[in-house]
Amino acid sequence: MRSMRSNKSKSRGHDPPTHDAPTHSSQTNHQTSIELTTQRKRDLLASVGFLEQDEELPQVQLAGSIRSNKDQHRYQTKEEEYYHEKEERRRRKQQMKNSHRIDFDEFDFHFQDEYIDEEDKHRTEDEDLSDNSDDEYSLNSQGSNTMQSSKSGIRCNIATKLVYVLAMVAAFIYIFGDDSSNKTDEKPIEHEYYSYQGYKDARMPDDDQYGGGSSFQDGVGSSDNSAASSQHGIDVKSNIDTTSSEHDIDTTNSIDTPSTKHETGVPNEESIWQNLSGYADLSEPYNPDEGDIAFFWHVPKCGGTTLQDLMMHCMGMVGANEVGGAYANDNEPLQIVQMENGNRYVNVDVTQVDGIQHALDMGFASSGLADVALSSRFHNVASLFLTNSDQYANTVARGRCFALLRHPVKRAISMFYYLRDATWEHTYSEVYKSMTIEEYAVSQYAEDNWMVRFLTNEMSGILNDGHLDLAKQILQSKCLVGLLEEFPQSVKRFNRYFGWDQTDFQGGPVPMSDRGMCVARVMSKPDNVHEHPNHGEGSEVWVKLMEKNVFDIGLYEHAVELFHSVQVKLVGD
Repeated sequence: MRSMRSNKSKSRGHDPPTHDAPTHSSQTNHQTSIELTTQRKRDLLASVGFLEQDEELPQVQLAGSIRSNKDQHRYQTKEEEYYHEKEERRRRKQQMKNSHRIDFDEFDFHFQDEYIDEEDKHRTEDEDLSDNSDDEYSLNSQGSNTMQSSKSGIRCNIATKLVYVLAMVAAFIYIFGDDSSNKTDEKPIEHEYYSYQGYKDARMPDDDQYGGGSSFQDGVGSSDNSAASSQHGIDVKSNIDTTSSEHDIDTTNSIDTPSTKHETGVPNEESIWQNLSGYADLSEPYNPDEGDIAFFWHVPKCGGTTLQDLMMHCMGMVGANEVGGAYANDNEPLQIVQMENGNRYVNVDVTQVDGIQHALDMGFASSGLADVALSSRFHNVASLFLTNSDQYANTVARGRCFALLRHPVKRAISMFYYLRDATWEHTYSEVYKSMTIEEYAVSQYAEDNWMVRFLTNEMSGILNDGHLDLAKQILQSKCLVGLLEEFPQSVKRFNRYFGWDQTDFQGGPVPMSDRGMCVARVMSKPDNVHEHPNHGEGSEVWVKLMEKNVFDIGLYEHAVELFHSVQVKLVGD
């Protein structure tokens, strides 16, 4: 070996650059070079474990002239590095696949990342390892390999972008396109794709006794209505929280909602239907020119924020929720205020009881300033459409309800994990931080038939089958139903019923010509995705929450039937 290194060092000064073929001046030098090359191969293969020390080197037919010792050493090193890198790539690829399964907050969304196959990138190296030309690893060859690898990466990037653009176009066509010639019986899908996470400007109702899960006070949604209510200063008849907090409501100025139940616990249906007369029946044609106003009944954790983004930002509607309430003033007339992002709102807050009273006094519904009102207070908002101010006395406005609903158990699970992290919510409490989901499911803080309670205005006390039947009737006659599990189809149904796909809401942040791309962007990246553990059907948590929300589950099953059969005729899906 010492003679080999000596010979190599002596001849190095006469060798041409490594990317050129070696020069052989005589037959003797030719034979010597072959022997040295063979010995060098044997030593290198033995050093990496491919050949025993005394084992003969396999006979290989060489094409062209013989490589120099330096080139041969480079060949073996490249081969060793190639197999090592190939195994490392395979290991990293498998590790990345295993780590990219993400369960998102409300729609169990499983992302399976597509990874670009790097075999094309190294195919040139495979060809080089089987090729014995003298300029195999010349600078020109290396440049060619790099160029081919770069071209392969560019092609993959272009293909990925084309697939993304096609997906966005398909989403736009699906929502706004006419598929009347493609009618099929659609079944609910298992995954939920859009989440409501709530903004600081899209919070839940602040009445702490409403439906459970909104506060950590005792007696929330409990079966002992009178004891729990009197203990915390809650007037069951007026449904107004009179306990002291930073969100106190001035009861002298609030809307008086009559009692909707008899002393026996049976709902007072006559009173309830009278309270809801401000909402038009779905059987009556929608007519915005006659004063009909879209009203989104906001059930928390059901995709409401994403839908608000579509309506306010992409479509450019003028909304009425808590955002405009920051600009409410008794000394200022009703007006439209525009945010920095271009979204527009009327300067009223219809998410709070006192805000609804203020909007009523100002003649909000009859003003025609808002394209859509958004609130969780189903019964309170109905009163907006009953009375008109003197200024708008000649106009009669009616509310047109639509809603996104979700499986109650999944909604309750999502609510728990949301309340643990939502420090910006006025309903946030450290009690959720120290509680497990199993403890929450059997506690007084868990969701307790939120939807049935809001529809029947039974905010506390014991529910019965009469409440469920009444809630079904109200939902079917007053609300156009959408499902979180069928979010794209639900948005499409809302578009057709209200005619939004044909309406240019001028003055919004996005021109109508760019609406499709905005819709596709929002739907591909829902707002405030929140990761949390999954608790599947049949688990202890699922069973406990199902027992607490049995009436909401019955209502949700009815909503699914409405969505897939009864209300299809309203829009001709």
